[in-house]
Amino acid sequence: LGMGVSHTPLLALTVDQWQRRSEVDFANTALNHSDGRLVTYEQLLAEVGPRYAHEVNFETFAQKSKACDQSLDHLGDVLAQVAPDVVVIVGDDQRELFTSANQPAMAIYHGERFVTSNKYGHPDSPEWIQQMGRGYLMDDLHTVPASGDLALALIERLMDADFDVGACSHVAHPENAGFGHAYGFIIKRLFRGKPIPVLPVLLNTYYGPNVPSARRCHDFGLALRRALRDCPQDLRVAVVASGGTASYAYVGLTSTTAGVQTLSVSLQAGDDQSLSGANALQTYTGSASYTVLDHSYASFTSGTDSGVLTINFGTYDTNTRMWVAGTGTYGYALWNVATNYTDALTAGLALTGTSVTGDAGGFELGISELFANLQSGSSNGYNALFNPTLSALVTGTQSATFTLAFADQSGLSGGSAGRSLQINMNVIIVPEPTTMAMGAIGAAMAGFGYWRRRRRSQSCREMTL
Repeated sequence: LGMGVSHTPLLALTVDQWQRRSEVDFANTALNHSDGRLVTYEQLLAEVGPRYAHEVNFETFAQKSKACDQSLDHLGDVLAQVAPDVVVIVGDDQRELFTSANQPAMAIYHGERFVTSNKYGHPDSPEWIQQMGRGYLMDDLHTVPASGDLALALIERLMDADFDVGACSHVAHPENAGFGHAYGFIIKRLFRGKPIPVLPVLLNTYYGPNVPSARRCHDFGLALRRALRDCPQDLRVAVVASGGTASYAYVGLTSTTAGVQTLSVSLQAGDDQSLSGANALQTYTGSASYTVLDHSYASFTSGTDSGVLTINFGTYDTNTRMWVAGTGTYGYALWNVATNYTDALTAGLALTGTSVTGDAGGFELGISELFANLQSGSSNGYNALFNPTLSALVTGTQSATFTLAFADQSGLSGGSAGRSLQINMNVIIVPEPTTMAMGAIGAAMAGFGYWRRRRRSQSCREMTL
């Protein structure tokens, strides 16, 4: 059996504590960027923008937390069904066991038991940290059974395969350093209290200068598979990759913390393995693959973040029933833009509804029907217009604001509502010439009356003198 599981802190916390975890990132001055740079939250926000701000609310968090728990429960069920004799956990050590004084690129633990760190077990720590510690098995010094003989056999075969792995036999000072969350979370969440022996494989995924490349890790995985196959022990072995693409619930989830997800499994027989008959579950060696899609992103332009469109139709003459300036129509497009990844890794876009405020009479979006799946990198074109026959045509400027609501494509597992776009429409209505003439005459008469009163008043003063 092989499976991959994220160990983000969010999976070890109840949803009401998620905000507490985010506050740590706000204050962190050395967030590890995907390109290896250490940045502050403000720097990261300036680079990528608040593209997921609409998901930062308790209702969305609760939805994601429920989906994650359901997927973890399923993985626990599968592990219980297989009932392995030993679980190989391939994880990363994040300064829990190793330090910069001794940081192997790859290492295997070959003791008969190991001890977890109690890094998050201090009684004076905030509740969310203590809760995370319990979920990570890092609230106390827990002793876990290991698989020393199998580990030694793996080390020997990996050395023969030109992988000079580090070897660890015991945890010398568990009160200062022990095994961390990559291992404790799997044991706590998936083992369900069963004392299954664990064979820890440790990869250095963060700390230079000896971080192994993706190619090297891939080749190491193949060598690990061959070594397990060739070991003399007659054991039922499960391999769990403990990690994740992110420690944040950015997007809609089904079984990872990385995105709107669809899942496909590709079965392939290992060199001399069989997938047939009743033994398929026991003898399967293969690979599981999944496609993680980023959320769709609505925009008025291609490749840029354009969320507000202002349309000035021009000036309409109510006497001639003609446009003095402008044409009364305006062409625009609605785009689905890939913001983080390629078009192929971005979900489709659905237009779910429209609404309008202001002087709505006469303004039209030109959208005859909603759409359910606009592919990333594609657009739909429309013609907005101002129809004078549908308006009261009040002299002056008429304005209306349309709001367009979007979501990820219909029917996509893990999809969610996206951001809204806004269209502001304006038109100037000028009065009829006769009305303007009457207004001019009225102004002239008022001026003449004022002149006569002033003249009469002056004449009276001259007679008095």
